[in-house]
Amino acid sequence: MLKRADLKASWNNGELKMCSELKARLERVYPNRIGWFKDDPTKAGLVFVFQGKRGRDYPLSETALDRVIEGKHGEKTQDAWVIQLRRNGAEFVDAAPAELIKATFCNQSPLDGEWGPYWWLPEIVSGEDDEEIPF
Repeated sequence: MLKRADLKASWNNGELKMCSELKARLERVYPNRIGWFKDDPTKAGLVFVFQGKRGRDYPLSETALDRVIEGKHGEKTQDAWVIQLRRNGAEFVDAAPAELIKATFCNQSPLDGEWGPYWWLPEIVSGEDDEEIPF
């Protein structure tokens, strides 16, 4: 099973592929992009989410999230993740399993947006860097 650190290293090493903006619009996952591992597209379905124009939140398309989760459940991919990137797409911010994102941040009706239903994600979604609570 993948870990956040694996995805960060893969992003930094150029091992991940991202669909074009045009493809994302045609597939109705924009403003997100669908991604995969270049050497093994079945390893994981990825949703790349970019920081919003204002603030530090990230818009997550319901269509994009459902697509990668369905890919995993349909055994087209082994895993499904959401990866947060800065606006320019160059800097990896955080990542978490898509099903965890859905259970944690998407438990209310999505907002209606210009490109379809979406949720706002906070800047940090994994909690991996948090200290354990001692009690």
